[in-house]
Amino acid sequence: MLVSLLRRFQIALSDRKPAYKFMCESGPTENIGMDRPFGCGRADVHIIDRLQSLMWLHRCRMGGGVLAGKDRAASVIIAGAGPVGMTLALDLASRGVKVLMLEREAEGRPPQQRCNHISARTMEIFRRLGIVSEVRNAGLPGDYPQDVAYFTALNGHELARLPIPPRDRRHDAGDCYIDSNWPTPERAHRCNQAYFEPILQRHVLASPRIELLNGVEVEGISQDANGVTVACRDLATDPKSFRCAYLVACDGGKSALREALGIQFEGDAEIARSRSVFFRAPGLFELMANAPAWLNMVINPRIAGSTFAIDGKELWLSQIARTPREIGRASCRER
Repeated sequence: MLVSLLRRFQIALSDRKPAYKFMCESGPTENIGMDRPFGCGRADVHIIDRLQSLMWLHRCRMGGGVLAGKDRAASVIIAGAGPVGMTLALDLASRGVKVLMLEREAEGRPPQQRCNHISARTMEIFRRLGIVSEVRNAGLPGDYPQDVAYFTALNGHELARLPIPPRDRRHDAGDCYIDSNWPTPERAHRCNQAYFEPILQRHVLASPRIELLNGVEVEGISQDANGVTVACRDLATDPKSFRCAYLVACDGGKSALREALGIQFEGDAEIARSRSVFFRAPGLFELMANAPAWLNMVINPRIAGSTFAIDGKELWLSQIARTPREIGRASCRER
């Protein structure tokens, strides 16, 4: 449902209260203009959240709080046009909400290669948006195994393997693998962001309810009783300002909007450091001593890391753990 998606974002609301904070589902969540009964159960909270979501959508559809700005006006402005922002835009558009997206990167930039796995819940959202088949058929070839394997080296000894069948056999009866028994019509999909992000962008650009502006960086926000004003800098021309009822921050882990709203991260600030390398190696398969796998984990006394198969042919993404000595040298350079 929309409310489960919205909880992953930080939203500046146009209510007569301070900006509200939305954390992940496992963290604290403040309400939207309604007070939850003290001590209510999870089922009651879900019903209240759903009512809040319906009220919010009704207000967006009716244009509540939207004032004409110097350049554009929309019920919702989304800062950031990555996979998260585009998924939310498509979800809102499917519900009749007009959306304006502001993306700092220039039009036509190559997609990132950061994400390698799409969870079952996200695939369920793509199913409702009508794009799951396109996403499911993207990425690795249909006959490429999606195993997770552990080695002493890419051309060394195999230590262990978690077998996961290729995409073409994911729904075969009788298969038993790590996520085959999940109660979902859409199982997780191993696909790099370089393949599924263009699919999302194509649908965003085709939607009559979504407008995407590239080369626009959000510099500041202000909120009053009627809406949110977004101050931007067009990287090619002059400063702009936009007016909306709701502003959603989907501008990444180093979000300037998150900092402006005073929303703090919870938990450990840093779990590990690694170096990520995206490369083309047509002859790597010939050097590997074992059967192909989607995720190749290497563990030995000298190095630890992972190498993902991107296209099942020649494109790879390696993430190599940095040693304490390397981290120390990098910290000195940063100082």
